[in-house]
Amino acid sequence: MNNGLFYKTVLQRGLIVTAKIPYLTSRKNVFYFRLGVPAELREIFKSREITQSLRTQNSDEAERKELKLADKKPATRLVLFYA
Repeated sequence: MNNGLFYKTVLQRGLIVTAKIPYLTSRKNVFYFRLGVPAELREIFKSREITQSLRTQNSDEAERKELKLADKKPATRLVLFYA
């Protein structure tokens, strides 16, 4: 059981490697971006983590969208969820 976390298996240097994609999760065949809230901000956000639907069932498209969001600075990521 993968607890909804998304893993990608790739061939790298002749080896099959499975890696966790850190901010990506899926529920009911829809992918979500998942972001942990730092302890010092949990009282403000009233949550330990924030999720946002990537509005896709396609894993390749979800991975591209996840990488765009994950590339942002942490404070910017939190603002994107509440803008």
